[in-house]
Amino acid sequence: MKKAGALALVAATGLLCAFTLGLYLGGGSGDAPVTVLPLAGIQVPPTNAVPAQTMTPPTRAAAPVEQTTVPAQSATLPASSGSSTSQSAGLVNINTATVAELKTLPGIGDVLAQRIVDYREAHGAFSSIEELMQVSGIGEKRFAAIRDLVTVGG
Repeated sequence: MKKAGALALVAATGLLCAFTLGLYLGGGSGDAPVTVLPLAGIQVPPTNAVPAQTMTPPTRAAAPVEQTTVPAQSATLPASSGSSTSQSAGLVNINTATVAELKTLPGIGDVLAQRIVDYREAHGAFSSIEELMQVSGIGEKRFAAIRDLVTVGG
């Protein structure tokens, strides 16, 4: 009897290991059915179990989509009254823009915006947008990102 108990313990341990390995390798996703095969030499008594049924996730009825009309927003920013910044077609005029307006450009933060204003005050109005590359911190890459967003007015 002692040998039968040891054999049952080994069999149970083997099944537990096989189950754990199956979950580990299969991910335990629940998408595919799991088949447990008896180990060689161990007899498993037949059961009167009902065959497994494949379960499908419940479907949800699509909720009716309510259509609403949203007014289109202008791509250009309206110039505020009293502002000296000339923004034609949404472009930022680097000759009149404030630090806050310059900060709206990609890659331009507080420091660079202030450098642009300081450069403009020290050297006068920009004659071309390419002159921005004379400002410390604005190289070819940063200039390429903002070239289509700025103007010198005109």
